[in-house]
Amino acid sequence: MSDLWLSPHAYDATRLRDLLLCRRRFKFAHILQLEPAHRSTFRIDLEWGKAWHETVRAYDTARATGAKDPLAIALTRAFGLTKEWPTETDKKTKNRETLVRAIIWYDEQFGATNPLMPLMVAENGPAFELAFQFPLFSDKQDGPLLCGNLDGIVEFGGEVWILERKSTATTLSGFYWDKFDPNVQVDVYCVAAHLMWPQWQIKGVLVEACQVGVTFARFERKLFRRSPARLEETLASLQREVRTFLGDLQTHGQDSDETFGPRYASCEVGNGCPYRGICQTDPAMRDWEIKAHWQRRSDPWDPINREKEPDAS
Repeated sequence: MSDLWLSPHAYDATRLRDLLLCRRRFKFAHILQLEPAHRSTFRIDLEWGKAWHETVRAYDTARATGAKDPLAIALTRAFGLTKEWPTETDKKTKNRETLVRAIIWYDEQFGATNPLMPLMVAENGPAFELAFQFPLFSDKQDGPLLCGNLDGIVEFGGEVWILERKSTATTLSGFYWDKFDPNVQVDVYCVAAHLMWPQWQIKGVLVEACQVGVTFARFERKLFRRSPARLEETLASLQREVRTFLGDLQTHGQDSDETFGPRYASCEVGNGCPYRGICQTDPAMRDWEIKAHWQRRSDPWDPINREKEPDAS
């Protein structure tokens, strides 16, 4: 059952989010690695998000290194990343045209006056795509790992921040921004930065959101600070959750509801659980439902070696 549960002793923000939401969801997503059957191999949400991150990273790297025309460099990168894309996708807001338009409008909005600059690390250049991995429990060096990958670390307003870029079709209102505090991803990143790079005195996470529409693109930035006391509280909470889960797994096994019972209060969180259809099926028919309508992921989720997930929004 668990042969696709890659790096089973590693926990990133995605695994921790699902573990906190619902143990059954965690099992479907990270142990069984289920996705809808006959899912298209081209996933525009994932591909657009990856292309956006790489395009803006090319733009910022060019700015940080003093290149003559950062926009031209970014456009070249965008065209290269999308040359194999289909001319039409299943989402009108996400295609080559909206990607190219977004980086042009990004340059128009921020341009040469952009106060956000990547932190320069002497041996590696701009601090983009920083991986972290360390023991979740300080007294168990061979125990579970806390891991992940930061979009970058930047200087903004005279302070140092973790950069997290998002793309979304959601309006950038207070409702959108409220979900980042508290937030598992933001909290995990801040804990990791505090422990991995104390010399930078990182204040929190700067979320830069790109709202993509059929005919427009909007950009906003918000700062989410985390105090040392909150980081200690977060780490202790994550440790309790993982310790309890591993204890249940050892005591009851992975086929028991004692380990993987549902938490129905989480079914409506965010955009809703993608596995609701399985839970709506009579327990006696669930194995049939999974075999008939689900398959193991074509791109198994592994927190150690992984591609970036599409934004949930």
